[in-house]
Amino acid sequence: TTIHEKKKLLPPTPKEKHWLFGSGYALRDRTHEVVPELIEKYGEVIGLTLPFTRILIAAKPEYAKHVLLENNKNYRKSLAYDMIRVLLGNGLLTSEGDFWKKQRRLAMPAFHKQKLADLTAMMVRKAEAEVEKIKPNAESGGYFDVAPLMTNLTLEIISEAIFSNGVEDKADLVSRQITLLNQYATDKLNSPIRLPPLFPTPGNVKERKAIKILDDIIYSIIDKRRKEGVSKSDLLSMLLDARDEETGEAMDNKQLRDEVMTIFIAGNETTANAMAWTLYLLSQNPEAEEKMIREIDENLDAGVELNLQNIGGF
Repeated sequence: TTIHEKKKLLPPTPKEKHWLFGSGYALRDRTHEVVPELIEKYGEVIGLTLPFTRILIAAKPEYAKHVLLENNKNYRKSLAYDMIRVLLGNGLLTSEGDFWKKQRRLAMPAFHKQKLADLTAMMVRKAEAEVEKIKPNAESGGYFDVAPLMTNLTLEIISEAIFSNGVEDKADLVSRQITLLNQYATDKLNSPIRLPPLFPTPGNVKERKAIKILDDIIYSIIDKRRKEGVSKSDLLSMLLDARDEETGEAMDNKQLRDEVMTIFIAGNETTANAMAWTLYLLSQNPEAEEKMIREIDENLDAGVELNLQNIGGF
């Protein structure tokens, strides 16, 4: 293959780029608008340039299936995962290869069907309580911000799922740190030039402080549970009790911390944002909102209980 032929195999690179920051300059503020425009202009496979790196967009479900499922051993997790590894450690979200397989085997029993059924019942209970809280806002007919309400709800659900009694008096502190850490991660991803995590920039210092606060809370709960020696029905106990099938080894405190932090961070803001956007989009599409409410009312009026077994019927 000639050099000329190799060049032809590379995907098109958009001309809309900064001389120093590359495509990062265009993506920084309105990624959700820029990417569709580039796909329409350059096709379903596009190469984007950033300082010191190059990324590729494969905008087709078949391509995603090839990368994530059919040929996944050919790829490693991206630069974004390297950045959040500072926060999440080597948990299921950031780990790879044999270590990921080992951790997945250890964590799987914590998510068996009966446990998911119990978690679903708890989620329904929490959601119903949240509905009662926001009813006055809804009945007033005025505008109110649902985003912080959804963040608090998901934090309550996640903390109870992991720790049974939640984080109780530390809930507000935990919520603030998770919100800050998600913002720091987003700022890093959007920054054209990224300095190493140990470099004492104001952002890195603040990030380390927030991580330290969460670490202290999580490690104290793990230490207390180990001293109690009592197994509960929450995810922390299941992770504490998990043993590798081949070696019989359990997770040490650092690995427990990484898995708990992964569930805390990855499961909180993402879910809260999804729910907030769902409510917003429903408010902008009255027909879809009416159809959804009608389907819910029909099922509930018929006596259908909302649980893991029949959720698909809604």
